[in-house]
Amino acid sequence: MEIKISVIIPVYNTEKYLEKCLNSVLKQTLKEIEIIIINDGSQDQSEKILERYNVDQRIIVINKSNEGVSKARNIGLKMSKGKYIYYLDSDDYIEENMLLEMYNKTEKENLDIVVCDYWKENFFQKEYVKNLDIKENEIILGKLMQNMYYIVKIKYLQLYGQN
Repeated sequence: MEIKISVIIPVYNTEKYLEKCLNSVLKQTLKEIEIIIINDGSQDQSEKILERYNVDQRIIVINKSNEGVSKARNIGLKMSKGKYIYYLDSDDYIEENMLLEMYNKTEKENLDIVVCDYWKENFFQKEYVKNLDIKENEIILGKLMQNMYYIVKIKYLQLYGQN
């Protein structure tokens, strides 16, 4: 099976949200995915939850000592086999057709990166957040990039020294 998207999920002490996150990825309508989970030294029950999910053939779990989210993501990136990369925080979840829609858009329009809107949710409210309209060849850095949900073509990351 050709892997279309590698979903990389760094985990650190998110036992309250982890099952909802993982279930949302496993229910994706796009089935040609791999799910790389890096447990970054969690001190809660996250590792036990991951053990229960590690039976799905699409899931790869790496347990390591805590070195931070960037190191965890880079480990996942080096292991990835997908044409595209999607980073998902372990306290977030995605709609079941999200990856398919993003993948189809990249393929149809021959894009390197696709960004989507999202819902920001906390105990008190749920708010729809529209991502910026990004212009072709526009450079996005720092905090702005951290608040975006996107898939990126693996060749694009390799070109810019991220792999």
